[in-house]
Amino acid sequence: QYAQRIRYIHVKPPPFDRLPFIHIIPVSAALVPFLLKFFLRQLIALEIRGGNGYNYLSLLCPAIRRGGIEKDMKLKRKIICLFAALCMITALLPAAFADGEDDERFKDKTWDEVIDQFLTEHNIDPEDVALGYRNTVTGEEHFLNGDTYLVAGSMYKVPLNMIYTEKIHNGEMTMDDTIAGVKYSKLLEWTIINSDNDMAKLLWKNLGTYRHYRELIAPYMGEDAETVDAKFYENNFCTARQMIHCLNLLETEKDNFPGLIDVMLKAEPKNYFKFHEQEYEVAHKYGYLVDGSKLYMNDCAIVYTDDPIVIVMFTDTLKNGYVALTDYCSLMSDYAQYHTAIRRVQEAEDAERAAIEALNSPTPTASAADGTTPSTPEANTTEEGTDSVMNI
Repeated sequence: QYAQRIRYIHVKPPPFDRLPFIHIIPVSAALVPFLLKFFLRQLIALEIRGGNGYNYLSLLCPAIRRGGIEKDMKLKRKIICLFAALCMITALLPAAFADGEDDERFKDKTWDEVIDQFLTEHNIDPEDVALGYRNTVTGEEHFLNGDTYLVAGSMYKVPLNMIYTEKIHNGEMTMDDTIAGVKYSKLLEWTIINSDNDMAKLLWKNLGTYRHYRELIAPYMGEDAETVDAKFYENNFCTARQMIHCLNLLETEKDNFPGLIDVMLKAEPKNYFKFHEQEYEVAHKYGYLVDGSKLYMNDCAIVYTDDPIVIVMFTDTLKNGYVALTDYCSLMSDYAQYHTAIRRVQEAEDAERAAIEALNSPTPTASAADGTTPSTPEANTTEEGTDSVMNI
């Protein structure tokens, strides 16, 4: 089950002096040692109980013959140690490569330190942006100016459409239902892909007043409609923390919002977070507003790294907004991959230790499983009569 759950760890190709032909190491290799150990122990147990385990073991070492295991315990131990040593080498490969491929952007750095470096490189005043990040698998979450209310632009169209897609999930409406004479399926595409404000207005006005629409989206933003800050109702304002909550809900409970992520994957394929080509799929909704001398350029997204992440970036009149947005998306994707690789190696090592401990614990006999008192056969001891064969 563990092997089925985990994926490969992807690391950048190492230099020529460090095995350049290996760049993908399966974490599942860490499972090999205790699986083989378990296999060998069962064969030994078969022989002790009078089974045919020796037939299979003899294929591994010609010196083993019927009864040979009982007569030469040292040879048996050498075989097991040989297999254990070979398997441990295999098991250590993922950790070795993970350590060898440390990215200096992230090594021994906190998220805040990574962001400080990003802002410095892009000559961005921290007061001109708000950032959010969350790993939807581990729950790791970080913010810069996370609770500052800023102009959302068209990012509000995500929670707006969550209202309607959840109604579809609940059987209250269908994609073919019309609002002001327009099929909802078309309104969904036009508001997310084309960011059509007139179509979005049809959607929120269909819910009632502007205030009521804001009350309805508050829970999707992680807020109580009655206690949320008054700024939330003042205009199209929200915080980075609210948008991250919204996106995390959308990704982790995606079945409740059919069709929404699909259209977000199609939105603006060459701008905002996607201004430069991204290595991973990005389902996003951007926001753009010019207000006098102010330019608000934002984006929020689900990025499908190995552990999907949700990110948001608000900007206030940046000189190179598109570059900052796309570089932030790439940076957070790499940050997620870096820490996912470390976590998976650690999980594999923990799983190996747990499995070895389980294998070294006493094995219940068939008679014990039947509730009877097991007998102790003479074959359960070595020639010296001290070490238990099943605890090797």
